Amino acid sequence: MNFSEVCKKFSATPRWQKRIALSLLLIFDAYLGLTHHKGMIAWSNFFVGDFVWILQSTEMMAGGLLVIHTMFNETS
Repeated sequence: MNFSEVCKKFSATPRWQKRIALSLLLIFDAYLGLTHHKGMIAWSNFFVGDFVWILQSTEMMAGGLLVIHTMFNETS
């Protein structure tokens, strides 16, 4: 499968599925960071100390809010 086929397949997926996938990625990454000290924020080495877990907590909350927002938009 070449890149143009992947792009066509991705653009054909519904918007709510893309949002749910993004929110689950955010929640999973924040979970890995908070429990195992791994994840995108921890591996970037841009932030140190307590600021890392504050950002990971914010990332998890943003993922949860995105799930709730998507569910409310799709049910109405």
